[in-house]
Amino acid sequence: MPVSSPPSRPASPLPPQNILLLGLRRSGKSSLLSVVYKALPPHETLFLDSTLRSHHLDVCAWEPVRFWDGPGLSASATEGGAGAAAAVQEKGKATGTAGGLEWTQVGAVIFVIDAQDDYFDALARLHSVLLDAYAHNPEILFHVFVHKVDGLSDDYKYDTQRDIEQRVLDNLSDASASFTFAPCAYEILRQSAAAAPALPALPSGPASAVGARPAGDHTNPASASASAFASLAGQGNAMTSSALSRAAGLTPETHTAGSSGVRDVATSPRPGGSHIAASSSAAAAAGSGAPTNVNLDTDVRLTFHTTSIFDSSVNVAFSRMLQGLLQRGMEETLEGLCNSLCSANKLDKVFLFDVPTRTYIAADTSPFDRASFDVASEYVSFLTRFADLYSTLGASETGETRHASSVSRLAPDTTLAFWQIDERLALLAILRTQPASQGMLDFNVSLLRRSLLELRDLSRA
Repeated sequence: MPVSSPPSRPASPLPPQNILLLGLRRSGKSSLLSVVYKALPPHETLFLDSTLRSHHLDVCAWEPVRFWDGPGLSASATEGGAGAAAAVQEKGKATGTAGGLEWTQVGAVIFVIDAQDDYFDALARLHSVLLDAYAHNPEILFHVFVHKVDGLSDDYKYDTQRDIEQRVLDNLSDASASFTFAPCAYEILRQSAAAAPALPALPSGPASAVGARPAGDHTNPASASASAFASLAGQGNAMTSSALSRAAGLTPETHTAGSSGVRDVATSPRPGGSHIAASSSAAAAAGSGAPTNVNLDTDVRLTFHTTSIFDSSVNVAFSRMLQGLLQRGMEETLEGLCNSLCSANKLDKVFLFDVPTRTYIAADTSPFDRASFDVASEYVSFLTRFADLYSTLGASETGETRHASSVSRLAPDTTLAFWQIDERLALLAILRTQPASQGMLDFNVSLLRRSLLELRDLSRA
């Protein structure tokens, strides 16, 4: 049964994290946002008018976020100099928001570069944005979308990404010697250096115990975790998949098999892109009160993605950007839950999807396979076409909420399973054979659904 249409949701008490979309004119910022979050067909983006004023779009899949889109930046920019840097630091206003936000209020910046155009002007503007934003808020996450790669060959596409990445890092390295933090940045650095450790790393093997990413001023959800995780307290990194399964209430099947413990990585994470708190050189600057030994090429949290609105690359890029904004330890907790379901029921891959946008909130730690994601994404799109047919279905006779589910055999050795979690979220699983016990799998998913909903509510509290 397909997923029903999402009803209206009350506003979350948690203030949204601000995400800026920046880039030169006609770089494709508005097209990206319209295709992913407004369900605009890609071929209709040709008729979009140029953005003339700054506006925002609120989205709440797991945690509330607010996207800011504004007019494209001009190609000319001042690239450096002590006088220019001092003038920028006195302002402290975020680029592209018409003065509506300060950099200290921004959680992430997406800078879009047109890969089919001359990108040297875009790199100059990106450099100035990086220096300005990082000087005021060292916790900002930067994501560079090398966009419109659908018209490029595979070799040229990745050569372009590598060239852009190298130029950006070289420019940051050259600017390190004269870089100066704004006064407001020192308090942020001190708070990051003194921040408590993240949630205990959840399970399956050493490769899944990764550093938590900071997410602004959000607190650690471990202080009031869902009841399904009460038994995890104090067990730290020694947790195994079977222990997590028992803690979450998942019931394993009798035969044995396991998923790989290799973590899903970003499209092109820069060296040093994963931090528990502030980087060593930035933390040293905060502790001493002087901006000494700042290495911008390793300290700035910067990730590169190749994207196109005509395939799923843009959905993957937005997914990984949003995962970086989750509360401390939340990403690892969700990965641990997905690992538990895979281990208990011998699944190959599990995604926690945001159905309307076809982005994924979390996945298990087996290697990311673009083909598997495409299959799951297309299946979600197929099911949502029939959502209106089931929109009038209410609660069951016992008063329990009905949740959609579907199992489809795509090939003799490939089965795709779908379970609705709430009005926006759904669980997609890929397995190589028909499940040995469909009832046991549905029971485990129902337990997992309860834990996910508790964690979701906790993250918005």
